[in-house]
Amino acid sequence: MSWSMMRIRKYRDSERGDRRAVMTPTERAVIEACAEVLLPQGGAIPLSGLDAGVVPYFDDVLARVPTTTRMLLRALIHFVEVSPWVYGPFKARMSRLAPEHRAKVLRALMDSRLYLLRTAFLGLRTVLTIAYFGSEEVNRSIGATPDLNPFDLSEEAAA
Repeated sequence: MSWSMMRIRKYRDSERGDRRAVMTPTERAVIEACAEVLLPQGGAIPLSGLDAGVVPYFDDVLARVPTTTRMLLRALIHFVEVSPWVYGPFKARMSRLAPEHRAKVLRALMDSRLYLLRTAFLGLRTVLTIAYFGSEEVNRSIGATPDLNPFDLSEEAAA
């Protein structure tokens, strides 16, 4: 078994509360780095992506999806991590860049002439947005609290 597989297995098998942690430290760092840029503190919604629990939510999603989907999400994370090296404009991993440089890298992915790069950015942004709006606090802050009885079919309402 390779070193990287042992490392992934170590994190997959570690317990964290009632859920299993499956993300490696590198994967966590990439998601944190992107969340800091795409979902910043004091943005349109005051709660940051990190404060909203995007990383644990993403980890939960990764633990629960089918193996093929997990592999594709991991490939997306690693693609974003090395994209500054491969496509520029910086020669460092995404998780090692300063926030303003991360923003430039994500902007370059979003505006790229290459379909694959634009799709990678869109996929990452979509997953992070789903994780962000998975937070009850974010939903409350925009007034999107769920109504579990939308038709109010109780006997009191009929009277």
